Amino acid sequence: MAVEKVVPRFADLGTLIPLLTMSATGQRLSNYITMLTGPRREGEHDGPDELHLVIVDHGRRALVGTPYEEMLACIRCGACLNVCPVYRKIGGHAYDSVYSGPMGKVLTPLLSAGAEGTDLPGASTLCGACTEACPVEIPLADLLVRLRADLRDPAPFVPPQWQGAPQTAQDPAHTRLPGEGFRWPAARAPLPLVRPVRRSTRRAGFAVWSWAWSTPRRYRVVNAIARQTSRVLGREWARRVPGLGGWTSSRDLPLPAATSFRDWWVQRSSDGTW
Repeated sequence: MAVEKVVPRFADLGTLIPLLTMSATGQRLSNYITMLTGPRREGEHDGPDELHLVIVDHGRRALVGTPYEEMLACIRCGACLNVCPVYRKIGGHAYDSVYSGPMGKVLTPLLSAGAEGTDLPGASTLCGACTEACPVEIPLADLLVRLRADLRDPAPFVPPQWQGAPQTAQDPAHTRLPGEGFRWPAARAPLPLVRPVRRSTRRAGFAVWSWAWSTPRRYRVVNAIARQTSRVLGREWARRVPGLGGWTSSRDLPLPAATSFRDWWVQRSSDGTW
């Protein structure tokens, strides 16, 4: 089990299990609950002679004291996945990680010390739906924004107004709004991120894209060429798009429609359909 699964009291399960199942599939109780009460005691006829529990850390405790400590409160319900527009379109395999969706975008780079998933925080619309859906109120959208910046510069950033402030700097009378996040006055611990992200290729690609789509005429020409080319090459092209191997290795791109929406609209308007 992962170390963040430890709860202070057995009675806490009465809160966490219904919270998990209701947020995940809407059930009152999970189908996968196993109660282990330890080895067989004196007078008992059933049970193991020994019980060994392996608690996995894998970099989790390194998050304590950093701005990302709240991720350790994740109960793995999947509520953020259900509402994420990016996850709903690409599914879980495209994340190439055990943890997918919004929570995986934060956890994967952190738990791997920046060796994996450094591009995942960018796969977000920052719409905030994940923050609103999270039953334990993890400000996922805030963490994604901060992680994007920290992946560019692994040195942690502490706002000046929080430096030297006591741990109770947050006004106790203030009610934290959904997505507002928490203040971290002592967030000086180095983040477990070691590998900078190479961005030259990405910048060049976006520069070309920006030029091509900067005028309506070029936008329509590029879309027409891409639409017809992809349909001529067929689905084999969708599986092997040049430069997008990491994306298409886990799923196919849908073929564009034979007629663009603009052309369809003009045709419907001209023949009196509307």
